[in-house]
Amino acid sequence: MAGEYELFVSDAVIRELNRGDYPNKEEVLALVSEIPQLQLFDDLDRIVEFYVANYVMPRTLAGDAAHLAYASYHNIEYLLTWNCNHLANANKRKHIRVINARLGFSTPEIVPPLQLFKERENPMIHSEILEEKYRIQAKLIAESTSIRDYLERAHREAQEVAKKYGFEIKYADLPGTKLAMSREEIDKAIEEARR
Repeated sequence: MAGEYELFVSDAVIRELNRGDYPNKEEVLALVSEIPQLQLFDDLDRIVEFYVANYVMPRTLAGDAAHLAYASYHNIEYLLTWNCNHLANANKRKHIRVINARLGFSTPEIVPPLQLFKERENPMIHSEILEEKYRIQAKLIAESTSIRDYLERAHREAQEVAKKYGFEIKYADLPGTKLAMSREEIDKAIEEARR
């Protein structure tokens, strides 16, 4: 299944990769340099600003807005991301679709990369960390009594796993940032988009 997709990157991805400090950076940059790059377009900044103004992303995450702008503008079928807060988030899908409809764009399916692989094709599925993730997730689902309980337990488990593997999870607090539209705003935007 993985071979059935054409891959593209944008200059926004390449800029992020160049700025980062992470293991195997040179190998990652070499790999990405072989992937065709989406063409830069004149309206990129305007579209990013529209996303920010309409609460698709907070201003501090304009890079993520650029990823969405590239994928939407170029009519890309899937946008792969690890950002499950602002992009690959089921609660944001309708909001993103409404905003893209206002812009006259279709909306890509926004998914984590592993979602496009069949298990047998993906060696990462069998990694120790992912096996632990699936075990913990099943345990949390079985033991949790509410969504709040699930989220609290998941937070504690994530901290423990991070500690076990030698890294730290930090949660950003973005005071004054409105991360989603209200139900009324979404319904109003849908009505406006239909006109």
